Amino acid sequence: MRVRSGNTALAAKRNTALHGKAERACPISDRGAWRWRGLEIVPDFLSDFGHRNACGKGGGRAARSWRPEIFARAGGGSWYRRRMSGVVQLIDSELMDATLARAVSSSRGRINHNFHPSLSDNPHRFLNAWTRGSYAAPHRHLKVPKPESFVVLRGELALFIFDDDGTLTETHILGRGGVVGIDLAPGVWHTVAALTETAICFEVKAGPYDAATDKEFATWAPREGDPAAAAYLTALYEKIGQ
Repeated sequence: MRVRSGNTALAAKRNTALHGKAERACPISDRGAWRWRGLEIVPDFLSDFGHRNACGKGGGRAARSWRPEIFARAGGGSWYRRRMSGVVQLIDSELMDATLARAVSSSRGRINHNFHPSLSDNPHRFLNAWTRGSYAAPHRHLKVPKPESFVVLRGELALFIFDDDGTLTETHILGRGGVVGIDLAPGVWHTVAALTETAICFEVKAGPYDAATDKEFATWAPREGDPAAAAYLTALYEKIGQ
């Protein structure tokens, strides 16, 4: 990280304090910054422990303290670096690859990557990674009314909408024909299914999350884990020629 300021002498002084000497080489990126005592603090986005330590050693406690980051284990034994929630978090190919890898290995065939730091946050923002054949029971968010938005980032997702009796009334394919997202009002019965082998979307929904009130599951469709779920999902695919 390096300090930037219109006052070059002050910036050099702060960089000296942070890094041990003003000209210390430290690979950085201007993808995010904080304001601190009138200065812009630019964090470094480094790809591995070696570079992280090269930038951290010699700078003392101050240099290391300005690194709010977490590490998530990605596929292939590599380590992928993420900034903490609430500062700056990038949605890039490496994050999507890692999230899809987790979905493929998940027993449910899907996984979330949350950007919100806790269940009590509002709104909730997350990546939802899917594999074809993963079943989410039709549901709505009405007990505590919550709208919900989906924007597909990779692959194709079908969003099925039902009436109160379970009749399929609308299907929207996200990621095809120029349609990339959808916003649902509270109380709409719906479910999502991947049409491609894998797919990933960015989802936003109001928080906080309480399992007792978040979803109302349809009584006219099998729940996840029910032996009838696979046949129900197959029938949905067939209705749209998938």
